[in-house]
Amino acid sequence: MEGSRIDLLTNKMNTKIKSEKFTGSYGIVIIPDKETCRQALLLAKELSRDIDFKDPTPHITLYHARFSELPKRVVMSTLDQLKLFLGLELELSELQVYGSKFLFWNIKKNTCIQHMHEEALRISKYLDRKSVSRAIEEEKLDLSDKELRLIKNYGHPLIKHHYIPHITLAYSASGIQLPMMSYKRRIMRVEDIIFAEIGDYGVVRRKVI
Repeated sequence: MEGSRIDLLTNKMNTKIKSEKFTGSYGIVIIPDKETCRQALLLAKELSRDIDFKDPTPHITLYHARFSELPKRVVMSTLDQLKLFLGLELELSELQVYGSKFLFWNIKKNTCIQHMHEEALRISKYLDRKSVSRAIEEEKLDLSDKELRLIKNYGHPLIKHHYIPHITLAYSASGIQLPMMSYKRRIMRVEDIIFAEIGDYGVVRRKVI
């Protein structure tokens, strides 16, 4: 009898997982070790004083976009593959101003981080293409044909060979200048990999899975 109840509860949980879906802005991100997070927050404070935003949750985005009815089971199977890389060491290196408004602390690209990024793209099948098309029209972005194709297909221009793994340190609508210290080397460790709700400027609003 007890076994039957457990089986029933397990079946209900599996059914819920299979049926649960996500619509909105979400992403798969790497959470670095605690000391790297602390160093990133200190670096942001030191290098960019007059700014609009500092990310309270330092992270490396593997992929984020706006999704429509993204199944939880697809997210979980993708995370299962990515979590094989927990404990991986990555090298933080140069500081870069991107789009004149974002300050990045870049990760030195290697085959592992590139593979993780492309594994995360499994969820791009559920991209909310209507929302992406509206954003392109409304924002009248100055994009190359290649960037436009990437945005239409993935919701973001920094995809595949154009992927720039990084921690976003700061954002300023009025623009950011590259600091005199443009290089800071640090070896970080992949502490966790999560599926999160993503807000403005790519901030992690909350961990979902």
